[in-house]
Amino acid sequence: MDAQKNSGWIAVFANNRLFLGLFLPFFLEFLIFALYNMLKSGTLDFTIFLPLIFFVFPCLFLYISSPYLIFYGSRVRTYLSSNLLENLETVFLGVKKDISESTIQKVPRLELRTMTEELSVDEEKSVLGLVEKKLVPKTLEKSRKQYVESYFTRTYNNRAESLITYYESIFLFSGVSFILNIINIGGLMYLHYNSINLDFLTIDQITNMVNVTVFLSLFLSLSFISFVIFRHSSRQICFLFPQIIPVLFEVDTEARETRLRTIQAISRQESFIETMFPRNRYKKASNLIWHNISIILSPLIKDEMEYLSRKEIARADFWDEYRAILKDTSLSDDQLKGIERVFLGLDLHDIISPYSTNEEELRGVRLDLEYVRNRLMKWSEVSNEDKTLVFLLFYRTSEHLLRSLASKNIQNVDELQFPSLISAMREKSILSDDEYSLFNEIRMRRNELVHRPGTGLTIGQETLHHLFQTLIDVLQRSDQIPSSS
Repeated sequence: MDAQKNSGWIAVFANNRLFLGLFLPFFLEFLIFALYNMLKSGTLDFTIFLPLIFFVFPCLFLYISSPYLIFYGSRVRTYLSSNLLENLETVFLGVKKDISESTIQKVPRLELRTMTEELSVDEEKSVLGLVEKKLVPKTLEKSRKQYVESYFTRTYNNRAESLITYYESIFLFSGVSFILNIINIGGLMYLHYNSINLDFLTIDQITNMVNVTVFLSLFLSLSFISFVIFRHSSRQICFLFPQIIPVLFEVDTEARETRLRTIQAISRQESFIETMFPRNRYKKASNLIWHNISIILSPLIKDEMEYLSRKEIARADFWDEYRAILKDTSLSDDQLKGIERVFLGLDLHDIISPYSTNEEELRGVRLDLEYVRNRLMKWSEVSNEDKTLVFLLFYRTSEHLLRSLASKNIQNVDELQFPSLISAMREKSILSDDEYSLFNEIRMRRNELVHRPGTGLTIGQETLHHLFQTLIDVLQRSDQIPSSS
């Protein structure tokens, strides 16, 4: 409790942007001047700090203006704009750039290729041109408004909010300190040739070149340090901004992958640790183990849930503007519907839920498909045994989902073997000829693996990628197939 209380006081101090970021630099400025007077006269005059009172209102004004100063001064706006422009195709059309051997190819994301009519090159250019011209500026303006609102209303319930507030304080402190030290350098050059005589303040001319050199070195050093801290805090604010404000582009993917791997690694330790306890203490040990695992997993799961919610909120917030822009194009209704599914991020849960009879079955099928998809994304790192497992798992899941889909139009579907099932689906126009051939091909490959021991997997990543997407396409267009009475 004491440690938590102490950390709370540290957070209060670090997060106090008004005093730490704005008032403290002026206080240090007067402190340097007071020390100079003390060394010169031999006495410390505390009345020199009285003019600080007149800086209260400027500090308050700067504090009210600080979210705008930070948004533009730390180059957050430039950071958001450049990332959006670099990811226009990924965000708005559901494709990603795969850079390989100096060539850029558009690769559809597994769960996002949902348009029944593909966009032509001219149509893509038209959509992206309108997005860049109309939507990107609106996106930046909305992000600025959300940031200004959050600046004064944060609850500091997560790590990102505390960190960005800390760096905002450092940004303001270093920025004000840099400006004051530049003014000091100019004032020092003036005092080398002239004195300052006011009714309430007198500063003698500094004729000693040694003093000039000492103070000039001091102010230059402080200016350099302030500038370095300013740049560092600017980069950190840009990096943390998408972690508190919903944005449309993907951010910090490496950190998220690390977080997901950590969650999986920790959750797998329960059964291993249970083996350390005798059988008669299994129940008590299991409760204790899960209690500690939940404590460790809680912040990680919270971060992941916040990441997913921000992603969904960002797409939902900007969909109305995007839809209005799309209406100005000549795209067909099917293309508009496909883009909507792409932009809003249709999830596997939404796709397969109509073909599962209960929540437990839905969860199992979704986890199987997620596992297959994740393995496909890292196919080169997967062992041969795991590749075979991925294929067999996908075959089993595909058969289950196709059988559930066919039950709307085909009687006694549970009695049909897989070859008869896909043949009947082709006859009912649920599957096209190409899709039938593809599923029949994986049926034969599966039989080879099961009935011929020692046979290796002869299907590669590209074919499995195509199979995965074909299954998703079949399930998504099922609403266009009338059910037989």
